[in-house]
Amino acid sequence: MSLKRVEILTGGGDCSGLNAVIRAVTRSAIISYGAEVIGVEEGFEGLIFNRHRKLTVAGTRDILPLGGTVLGTTNKGDPFEYRQFSKDGQLTTQDYSQQSVENFKRLDLDCLFVVGGDGTLQLGYKFFERGLPVIGIPKQSITIWWARTIPSVTRPLCRWLVMRWTDCKRLERATIGS
Repeated sequence: MSLKRVEILTGGGDCSGLNAVIRAVTRSAIISYGAEVIGVEEGFEGLIFNRHRKLTVAGTRDILPLGGTVLGTTNKGDPFEYRQFSKDGQLTTQDYSQQSVENFKRLDLDCLFVVGGDGTLQLGYKFFERGLPVIGIPKQSITIWWARTIPSVTRPLCRWLVMRWTDCKRLERATIGS
């Protein structure tokens, strides 16, 4: 399989390490394969509504210390059962999976990297079943990472606090003491 144009999205809840994956996929695809990398913004919602941007080696150089994901993410954007309110205020469900497939094909992409947990990887598999070439990359929550680093508390605590602060700033959420 030739990789000339690939796409990456992060889905589900935010956690640290996502930017490292984005950077690794971007660098590997560009440096090793000469491929163009497209980042999908806000998880599967970006795939539905065609929100994306080009990623570069230079553009992903300084994202490692940032918390969360520079692409944004959501756990509410299931393209197969997208929930939204109608004009009269009723909650409706619509299948945007075909629209997502068409958006993928319109960009002439060779592969979709899906980074996330169970739900995200299940959605990626559904797209694989519909004929899209998908590579799933599982993520691990900060909570599990934190539990394994208790012996050396100071450094992980500082990293965790910085990542949570940058998550909140990026997501425009309030933090205690900010």
